[in-house]
Amino acid sequence: MRVDGSQASETLAFDNMQERAVTATTGWRRHSVVLPVDPRAHTVIFGALLVGVGELRVADLAFEEVAADVAVTGPGFAVPAAPRNLDFTEV
Repeated sequence: MRVDGSQASETLAFDNMQERAVTATTGWRRHSVVLPVDPRAHTVIFGALLVGVGELRVADLAFEEVAADVAVTGPGFAVPAAPRNLDFTEV
């Protein structure tokens, strides 16, 4: 899922579940993506990706507002205004 601002290159939040990917055959399980939706948000994009042979099913998809104490999933994402650390001196 990705939350974009009004500019084409303005990504405000991002989580592709890479750190908690669903792998192999599993029974039905609930998976959630929680991202902050900034007041500047213009578009919310979501999707699913199946790598390899298999079948992907989605049921009861919902978009919900959650309480402020619910943890954001994934690393989040912010696109810097300009390239940085080009000399690799930052740790």
